Amino acid sequence: MSYNQFSGSIPASFGQLQSLEYLWLDYNILEGTLPSAIANCSSLVHFSANGNRLGGLIPAAIGELPKLQVVSLSENKFVGAVPTSMFCNVSVYPPSLRIVQLGFNGFSGVVGPENLFSGVVPAEIGNLSRLEELKMGGNGFKEVVPVEIQQILPDEVMGLSNLTTLDLSGNGFSGEIPATIGSLNRVMFLNLSGNGFSGRIPSSFGNLLRLSSLDLSRQSLSGELPSELAGLPNLQIPLTFGFLKSLVVLSLSKNHISGLIPPELGNCSDLETLELESNSLTGNIPGDLSRLLHLKVLDLGRNNLSEASNRRKWLILLIAVVVSGACMLALCCCFYTYSLLRWRQETKTRKEAEFLSKVKHRNLTVLRGYYAGAPYMRLLVYDYMPNGNLATLLQEASHQDGHVLNWPMRHLIALGIARGLAFLHTSNIVHGDVKPQSVLFDADFEAHLF
Repeated sequence: MSYNQFSGSIPASFGQLQSLEYLWLDYNILEGTLPSAIANCSSLVHFSANGNRLGGLIPAAIGELPKLQVVSLSENKFVGAVPTSMFCNVSVYPPSLRIVQLGFNGFSGVVGPENLFSGVVPAEIGNLSRLEELKMGGNGFKEVVPVEIQQILPDEVMGLSNLTTLDLSGNGFSGEIPATIGSLNRVMFLNLSGNGFSGRIPSSFGNLLRLSSLDLSRQSLSGELPSELAGLPNLQIPLTFGFLKSLVVLSLSKNHISGLIPPELGNCSDLETLELESNSLTGNIPGDLSRLLHLKVLDLGRNNLSEASNRRKWLILLIAVVVSGACMLALCCCFYTYSLLRWRQETKTRKEAEFLSKVKHRNLTVLRGYYAGAPYMRLLVYDYMPNGNLATLLQEASHQDGHVLNWPMRHLIALGIARGLAFLHTSNIVHGDVKPQSVLFDADFEAHLF
């Protein structure tokens, strides 16, 4: 019955459904309190009423449900303390309760085994041996993660070994991140963001081989990223890396990292080295990387970036050259591999680069330099064109009623392209197909053939 428009209160007559096993009431407009008659549903396994307007106290009788495995009451208006009886069934072996979701309510009260939503996290959570998801984000937990949670993982058989999701975001935790979190070898989603953790990221996180999402943003963490993170086969580059303003080196080369290169990396203003080569990254190379003014080393080779399918399989990388701390010249670098250009000899590379550097016209991109170092890898350096290409401009214009690309501007672009082509023809220079992707625009929107 989830995702409807049911209103009013939950009927107490539900308590007569003694054979009811699953009750989903998520995201309706239900109000009032949770009826204690729910405790009569002795067969209830899963009870979920997220995203309603339920309030008041959680009835203690809910702890009398002997088969309850999942209780999810997030995004409501519950207040007060969570009753001790909520976890009564952990005294039964094996304990049935597996998932508890109570986030984004108004819980308060004195800390103790009977309350999970202010103060410190109680040690009794360690008794939930079958717990798979622990989400406590957006509460008011303070101080450090309890020692009992830290010690029970490596030392006790009945630890949280089945945990797949751990979300402690948006609380008041402080101190160092417990290294024993690395013992949760089934965890796939780990979110510790928005706390006051300090110190280094534990190297034990390298043991979380199933980890696919890691969020450590908005902390006071320091030191280098542990090299062990590079060995996690399912981990994607999290968007929240963009919050690491002081990050200098990010090297995740030769792993199995998938997904997109997050444009938020452009916020890492102190980044000097970005090495992501030999992974399984897809999508385009974000232009936001052009804001990395301190960048000295950039390697994105040997991935599955879709930009390689455009512009004659050229990988367009935006960087900036910094001399003595000042940005002297912004450049657009075209990065190739041997399989794309098949330049086998340094002498041939030099000759072609020297020839291209002599081809100069106001409507052509100008070659500023080249690099031929690593095997099968060449680098050409052109002036940076901040306004993109004609293909992108035409696409934007189609969504904005032509305001971006009016007729006078189209006329000037056509003239620029014609002048560039005329120069190439009169100079007997062979060029390839002229496509919208190969027409670039400088800061004044003057067209340059690429």
